[in-house]
Amino acid sequence: MTNVTTVIAECDAGISNRVRALMFFMYYTQWKYNGAKLKFVWDVNDACPGRFLDLFSPLPHVEFISSVEARQLETSPGVLRFRNTYKTVHQLTSHFKTPVGDKGILHRYLPDIALTTRVLRQVEAFVREHNICGACSTHVRRTDLKAQLAEGRSETYMTLFGAIEKHCSGMPVFLATDNAETQRIFLRHYEHDHVVVPRAFVFRMIDGEKAAATIASGTVSSEFRHTDLETSIIDLYILSYAKHFRETMHSSYSEWARWLHHRQAKLPSICEAKP
Repeated sequence: MTNVTTVIAECDAGISNRVRALMFFMYYTQWKYNGAKLKFVWDVNDACPGRFLDLFSPLPHVEFISSVEARQLETSPGVLRFRNTYKTVHQLTSHFKTPVGDKGILHRYLPDIALTTRVLRQVEAFVREHNICGACSTHVRRTDLKAQLAEGRSETYMTLFGAIEKHCSGMPVFLATDNAETQRIFLRHYEHDHVVVPRAFVFRMIDGEKAAATIASGTVSSEFRHTDLETSIIDLYILSYAKHFRETMHSSYSEWARWLHHRQAKLPSICEAKP
């Protein structure tokens, strides 16, 4: 197809991998069909329980649509549709043989992913209130990580505590996690006055036997994380303001936080500025 005016792409993975797929197709549409419009399918599901435009500013040349709308549009003249993909950006760049690699695409388009003013104000208010600029931050992914990694590739808590204490001795620790048990372990290890947590798990997190029964009944999927999307994104940006950041290996969410942390280090500290 040569006269492509619209590219439809989709990814129904979690927020981090979905945004990565979005950035790839932003690049691909510009590279292959310069001037075409990208319509990106963004359906709300267990993996990503929220909409892009509820949290982030609109993107130039990108329109977010539903899978129903995509089916209605796919037979129109000039429309090229790519079906749902779970491929990583690295796999996509290899498959499509793009001249720019995955890291180049991420660094080119991540700056375009900007919070709405409403969400940014929540992040900055929390950062100032808890002086996150002088804290250590860490992301600990546990809800679905072990199921996706070979035995022995997931860090133990003691390894993580050792790394934090080596680089952040005496600092408060901001914890972003998808798992209530992880939060309890951190609070027991460091004591409550040393750990900053953004909230109790009051969203979709259910503990103990009730959780097993609920998951078995199909009410909550055990496959996905149990914090809502807005909370996850607020946590993501709070992580970036800390003096030191410790990531979880093999997590695209942690990699996103690391990129934000690297960028934030080059900007004036909001903790030193007046609200």
